[in-house]
Amino acid sequence: MPPSADFSIHYPLQAEPEPGGCLEIMPGILWLRVPLAGSLAHINLWLLDDGDSWALVDTGLDSQDCRDAWENLSAVVLPDKPVGRIIVTHYHPDHIGLAGYLGDKFQVDLSMTRGTAERARFLLDNKVDDWKEAIEAFCLLHGIKSVNLYTDFITGQRYRKAVSKLPGQIAFIDHEQSLTIGQYAWRPLVARGHAEDHLSLFCPELNLLISGDQILPVITSNVSVHFNNADEDALDEYLASMLRFSQLPEDTLVLPSHGRVFTGLHNRIARINASHERQLTKTYELCATPASAWDMAPRLFERRLDDLNLMLAFGETLAHLTYLQNQGKLKRQFNKETCYFSR
Repeated sequence: MPPSADFSIHYPLQAEPEPGGCLEIMPGILWLRVPLAGSLAHINLWLLDDGDSWALVDTGLDSQDCRDAWENLSAVVLPDKPVGRIIVTHYHPDHIGLAGYLGDKFQVDLSMTRGTAERARFLLDNKVDDWKEAIEAFCLLHGIKSVNLYTDFITGQRYRKAVSKLPGQIAFIDHEQSLTIGQYAWRPLVARGHAEDHLSLFCPELNLLISGDQILPVITSNVSVHFNNADEDALDEYLASMLRFSQLPEDTLVLPSHGRVFTGLHNRIARINASHERQLTKTYELCATPASAWDMAPRLFERRLDDLNLMLAFGETLAHLTYLQNQGKLKRQFNKETCYFSR
């Protein structure tokens, strides 16, 4: 990173909603915020004027705190104009968790990418025994010592506690076809890396980007390789997708899922890319001594890790190792069916 590089971003709105609250960004665009447990503390949701109703983007977790927040929002924000459709950016629980519950509550359809629906349904409906042997083989391959913990994580045992059941019928969003919401056309931007078929929405007329988790103002979204996408180069896909977002205007107003509304899109993309470059450099240096992805994860992420963050750290470590291997900078060697990465 050049010492003179300016990666600053700006927060044009002085206010932000409290958890369980609402703020108008501009006519017809409402910023909602509902609480989350843990370090994230909240997720941002968006209501878009859709004529006689609102289009809601994302939902929050299926937790009592989020349901209570929605009871308040329904009473304060929606008494005269209901939610008419729900759009989900991706399958992670804080984004899709209440989709089924709110779909039933408001008697409306859900819309999402096909990849989001397929991944969510797998996590909600799969039978662990069907995947047990394959997951155990994956754990052996990458040196994962907490096999039961990893199995619970990757097959949705934790997921089902935070996501309400999805309906049988879902409207799939086409990657190439614009969405009309109210009087505006929104262009879907579908990316991979953070999640399968992650959906962002850009409105050229408003110069507004609903970025989901793809681009956040402070934290860098997790990019992982796991059992379910072991044949992919998730980091390469994520970085490649950033090229599409960098073609949007620099003064685009970005509505992220976590943090504050901001401008400075190109600067933020540059900072995210620089962060991954630093992690790639550190990963390469750590490979001076051969190591499995599991053993390397706590060395790459040195802070204290709870069970969930250990799973995320492992996935991100494997993503960086895979990227470097595909770039020809690392090689793999095997010892008793476990893969070790080295220079």
